[in-house]
Amino acid sequence: MRSSVLAVFALNLTGTLFAGQSATKQPSTLKVDACSHNNRVSFPPEAPKPDTLIVKYCDSYRASGKGKNFSQGWTWRTPPTPDGYIHVKTDQGMEGDRNGCWDFSTCGPGAIDHDGSVVQTYTLQGHEEFVDHWLNNPLDPNSSGRSTDGVRRSRGVVTITYRLNQ
Repeated sequence: MRSSVLAVFALNLTGTLFAGQSATKQPSTLKVDACSHNNRVSFPPEAPKPDTLIVKYCDSYRASGKGKNFSQGWTWRTPPTPDGYIHVKTDQGMEGDRNGCWDFSTCGPGAIDHDGSVVQTYTLQGHEEFVDHWLNNPLDPNSSGRSTDGVRRSRGVVTITYRLNQ
């Protein structure tokens, strides 16, 4: 029964077991993309926990500023540190129209709250080049369905490495 529980856990969170990982052996490292699971990570009580847990958390997509302007800043937080783990490392980034911090975006330094959640701030710059292009080329067939105000969407991403607190 124990091996089937671990397999269900790994398949439910990642869609596949990682190379070298068996359903009967406790993995030393488990990577989880929690973005498609409402940023939730949980273990069945009887399942062994990996020594290292690397979790990718995602904010919802947000609009950039108009034209060359930046959006208003927004703040979001990850869930608390999973039970039995300690926070080791945080990496921040962006996905969507903007990929990575400081790529026409800003990412605050981040802070770790009392419950282990990471509090992060972001802003996104719009696209002035789109505004100029569509205003000067109103009959461009590529303009169909595109925002003419230069607004695009991205989301904040935080990847946290946890270590089992033994």
